[in-house]
Amino acid sequence: MKAIGIVFILSVFLLFSQCGQPEHVQVQPPATARNLKAVLKPLRTFLLDEHTYKIGRPRGAHKVNFTDQSSNLYLQDVKNYVYVKFDSMGNFRGMLGHKGRGPGEYVRPSYTATDNAGNIFIFDISRFVTIEYDSAGRFINEFSYPTGVAGPGELFIGDSVRVISLYDFKGSDYFENVNLFHLLDKNFHIIKSINIDYPAIYKKFRLNNFLTTHFVVFRRRLLVNFMALPYIYEYDFAGRLLRRFGRKPDNFHIVNQPVAPDRDILKLAKFLSQFTGSYSFFPFKKKYLFYVYFNDSLPEVGHFKLFELERYRRYYFVIYSVNGERIPADSNQLPGMPLTCDRAGKLYVLLNNEPDHRKIGVYQIEIQPN
Repeated sequence: MKAIGIVFILSVFLLFSQCGQPEHVQVQPPATARNLKAVLKPLRTFLLDEHTYKIGRPRGAHKVNFTDQSSNLYLQDVKNYVYVKFDSMGNFRGMLGHKGRGPGEYVRPSYTATDNAGNIFIFDISRFVTIEYDSAGRFINEFSYPTGVAGPGELFIGDSVRVISLYDFKGSDYFENVNLFHLLDKNFHIIKSINIDYPAIYKKFRLNNFLTTHFVVFRRRLLVNFMALPYIYEYDFAGRLLRRFGRKPDNFHIVNQPVAPDRDILKLAKFLSQFTGSYSFFPFKKKYLFYVYFNDSLPEVGHFKLFELERYRRYYFVIYSVNGERIPADSNQLPGMPLTCDRAGKLYVLLNNEPDHRKIGVYQIEIQPN
């Protein structure tokens, strides 16, 4: 359990790479859709209203922040572990739920999801429950889980399928025969667990601290990004690996040596900053994936603090069709930290993270004829 807990402590800055791949995987050639191109079209910018509530530290990650059907933006304040609601122009509109251990309350909210009715679901990594609110933020119900360790809790809520990722290890091997993805009924009871093996790099280097994955569900297939790799893996609901697609970007610097444990977390961060990490990926317009990765350039130890890493981080993106084709873009660097991307391809980016002057940029991801 101690090794698993480290996953979440270090997940704000750990970097990852690739040195192998699962056995018997169909590797799809890195085809390029030469008749299409991707464009980030600026829509607007706005400052977040912090007169009523001072944000401690916004968090950017896959399925952590979200927008609702009225274009309200919900941001997680990772310092205070609360959700703050803003309208589409950045005006403060209140909080979603509140801290506590009672029904409808959370201690350490993690991943979120919404359904087509506008209901909101938050997984609390501390209480090990999923909390459901209606579109107005009123508490409806909560659901606990009898198995797995407390993480990561990423959710997918679809019309006919619900999936949560919970680490459920059998024995002491964290990399083989892992019940990682779980199909849920409407009451969030686990009805089936999906068993997978991690890619070969995990067992080769014993990457106990690099277990986090991100996933989406598309046409009853799991599309998974292992955080150590710049690729997308496709599984069926029986856990069979069907294919791997994507390509290593030119500026994706992969790890070429084992990562030795270091009690000095700043030294570990400095060591890892020479490599590249996968960050998140988002589905949009039913047939595209927006994949984000990052590079850090940290100064020498003693010249930065752990929670200042964002100052030294640069984000990049690649867009794929769900068929595995890469959609080229004129420039693949993002202007700031990506917060969330909705299903229509509207991307929210944190352009400035200074208190009382936090600026959000809104962009539309457009796929155009080349």
